[in-house]
Amino acid sequence: MPTLRFDYAGCGNAMPLEDVVDDFSAWVNSTIQAIEHLKAISGVSRVLLVGVRVGAAIACLASLGRTDVLGLALIAPVLKGRAWVRELTALAGASGRPAADGFDGIESGGFAMGGELRRTLEGLDLFTLERSPAPDVLILDRDDLPGSAKWAEHLRCLGAAVERQALPGFHGMVVDPHHAEVPQAMVDAFLHWSQVRVGHVEGELSAFAVRVSQPSTACELQNAREAAVRIPLEAGQALRGVLTEPRDEKPKGVVLMLNAGAIRLVGPSRLYVRLARQWASQGHAVLRIDLAGLGDSAPPPAQAAGQVYSPHAMADVAATLRWLTQRFGPSPVQVMGLCSGAYHAFQAALTGLPVKRAIMINPLTFRWREGMSLDAGAEGALRDAADMSHRRQALRSGEPWRRLLKGEFSARHLSLALRQSLVWWLKAQSTRVTQRLGWLPAGSLAHDLQAIAKRGVPMHFVFAAAEPGLELLHAQAEVVVNQLAAKDALRVQVIQGADHTFTSLAARTELIQVLTDLLTLA
Repeated sequence: MPTLRFDYAGCGNAMPLEDVVDDFSAWVNSTIQAIEHLKAISGVSRVLLVGVRVGAAIACLASLGRTDVLGLALIAPVLKGRAWVRELTALAGASGRPAADGFDGIESGGFAMGGELRRTLEGLDLFTLERSPAPDVLILDRDDLPGSAKWAEHLRCLGAAVERQALPGFHGMVVDPHHAEVPQAMVDAFLHWSQVRVGHVEGELSAFAVRVSQPSTACELQNAREAAVRIPLEAGQALRGVLTEPRDEKPKGVVLMLNAGAIRLVGPSRLYVRLARQWASQGHAVLRIDLAGLGDSAPPPAQAAGQVYSPHAMADVAATLRWLTQRFGPSPVQVMGLCSGAYHAFQAALTGLPVKRAIMINPLTFRWREGMSLDAGAEGALRDAADMSHRRQALRSGEPWRRLLKGEFSARHLSLALRQSLVWWLKAQSTRVTQRLGWLPAGSLAHDLQAIAKRGVPMHFVFAAAEPGLELLHAQAEVVVNQLAAKDALRVQVIQGADHTFTSLAARTELIQVLTDLLTLA
């Protein structure tokens, strides 16, 4: 079945690029346009739509009155928008980051919706449908929170043939990307249902549409152009990427962006999309890629998908740098990334790849080994750094002392925390003394930083204030960091009030400004 995946207007790779999305009808129209585009390029006359949560509601609204929608597959559909808005608001409140003054929308999970969109969503109610959106509907409810039984009966009363199943897998699908798992039971149920529906359409192909990952054709932006690209690897494999470049001039520089964890090439909260298009309009070529096994890039043979710290990552980066050289000539490339992308940028500079500058945002570690946890502070030095960073922030706030005086916090726990902090401080002091004496053991972070500096590759670190990676950098290499900073070979900038992926719009805006200022210096 020919399949189209697409991003709604204002989401993922799709235009427009405003920080705040405020038009629900644009999402419905995106789906209608996707249906027409799929029919035009594949030759089919009827389609199936697949939607998750509010995407399921959008699929229903986009299908109303159409005769070319064969059926809908709806996963944990949002039936009443008011409840969904409450859910997003609660999620935003749990983050502890207040909304900007005067903002009447929702800023939740790194996505900002304006007041008009919020009000439209609050008025969304699929129980008010007066006709069935499609002749056949498959509802795949969560097994832990099945909530569509009454609505399924409502659709049957409207004349739809409805199949409803409560299946496992939803929670595993929507956790952090590096932990996410394919909901295989839901996939199997959909495939069986769709094959039956397609079999009822004699002599005709059918297709289904789901959410998108990258553009299928080149598009023209205001001062730039953007296109999906393919970077060849060995054994017929390839990396998928999106190249954004100036429209009418030779690029003044080239930037390569590496996946932030397992997030696809749009970056967290569309950060990479925003940077790429802004920088291309200023004369730079920017390539965003999915490393092998992430996003749209298939994993290497015999390797599972989703490996964030893949052993093949440096080979992927090297192949991409060769591709950029063929495209733009021998122009040194600035490599940047967030989280694991920062680690890979660091390793690219360390292993001697032709890197002009390494830009590293919130790296969690500088030396990866198989079996390490992907969660900040999970084990070893990283865990100790995360604990120390948390304790330092807490002690500075005075909260432990206040809780101690109120009897909410035991003196024993406070004493243990202080002893652990002292041990960490003593270890760091010992490391500083050995570095001042010029002893930099091979494999140490201080040694690696010196090695990169000797290759003439400037390093720029950007950290959120409470990041364990920042604590790790100072504890393991503070003397060398200061020495290289004095030579302008290394910079460290800290952004207050940010989390690991710069979820809040204010923190993300500050990060974009910091990175753009850095680009103008290169």
